[in-house]
Amino acid sequence: MIPRHRPPFGLTSLLKQKLLSPLSGSLTQLEQLCADSLAIRNAVWLPSARYGICRTIEHVLNDSADVYCPAFTCQVVHEAIRRSGRSLQLLDCRPDGFLMNVNSAPVDSADYGVVLSEVFGHRFQRELDSALIQNARLRIIDMAMAIPDRRDLRRLRDQDVAVISFGLGKSLYSGWGGMAFTHDDIVAGYLRRSRDRSMTRQQFARSFLQETALGIRTAAHQSAVYGMLRTLSQRRQASAARAGHQPATSRAPLTDDLSPEWWHRPTKLSLRLTAANIRRAAEFERRRCELAGIYSRELSRLDGSVLRLPATESHGLSHYSIRTSSLNRDSLRQHLWSAGIDTATLFPFPADCHPAWFPHTSRLCSEIINLPLSHQLTTSQVGQICEQIRAFPFATSVCKVAA
Repeated sequence: MIPRHRPPFGLTSLLKQKLLSPLSGSLTQLEQLCADSLAIRNAVWLPSARYGICRTIEHVLNDSADVYCPAFTCQVVHEAIRRSGRSLQLLDCRPDGFLMNVNSAPVDSADYGVVLSEVFGHRFQRELDSALIQNARLRIIDMAMAIPDRRDLRRLRDQDVAVISFGLGKSLYSGWGGMAFTHDDIVAGYLRRSRDRSMTRQQFARSFLQETALGIRTAAHQSAVYGMLRTLSQRRQASAARAGHQPATSRAPLTDDLSPEWWHRPTKLSLRLTAANIRRAAEFERRRCELAGIYSRELSRLDGSVLRLPATESHGLSHYSIRTSSLNRDSLRQHLWSAGIDTATLFPFPADCHPAWFPHTSRLCSEIINLPLSHQLTTSQVGQICEQIRAFPFATSVCKVAA
């Protein structure tokens, strides 16, 4: 079974970092490595990217400020804005892509912020010159799914903050945590003080459980056992759905019970894995770009008829995300699953919103399929995935991908 995503290391690498790494595993050491590698003044380790989004908004914007954010993004980004106490303003995505339509919101206020979620690693470029972004008091570039490089951080100005994630499914996965980047010493100092107050005291038992879970999760993504475990997970989800248990929505009531992503402390192993990933980031990016190029070439003759392929990127993506008609989407995923290929459908439409409010996001959420993309994939595996997609009997007589 080809997993939908994999950790950027295997069990052997994990054990080497645990037992043989010369690194001390300190926060200061990791932050300096990231700052030097990316030529940024400040790098701040965080419990999660969502933590950095929330705390930065709290620090920079007034209580009455609006924060503009894409409807098409992970629901935890919406949660982070809501927890900041500021007003969340969702915007539709562009009709021809995955990113927020920055030209769809006339803004009168001088005190507002924007969270630019670069989903799947697709970047905002020319859009940064739009009035919405240029006039924002605060700009947060949410690069949680990306592999950052120096080009990315050269986009930052003044109080801007970029955040990345090391959580499950991310390109630089190392168990948990995230990193904030900024040129502003005051913002960086605030994030460090806030982080230190939020993190719980480290306990041996908790660290042991965290590292054990990391090892189990790494082993679970080995091809030999991945399919069996994913099947069991799907059965549990189906059973929960039949019992009436609904998944969390983007407007689920906020409680004081924060998940570990708001307070957990790093272990030395997670910091060492993060450092190893940062050192290999350019290698990871090159390989992802190569594989994305193969997907594009192999699927190009289907593009515009029954598939829409993502725009070509010079950056490494977290997934190669295609679109097909909603009438084909689920059956194509099942076809790929039967051929030993797991896929994802990130992200669901916000449960508390009406599709008419965000028509492009609504359509995208019913059409998208996230294909595997990681540096461990072989060229032959990508060829196998493309061959299975080309062999699928698309219902072209009744539906085509929306233009």
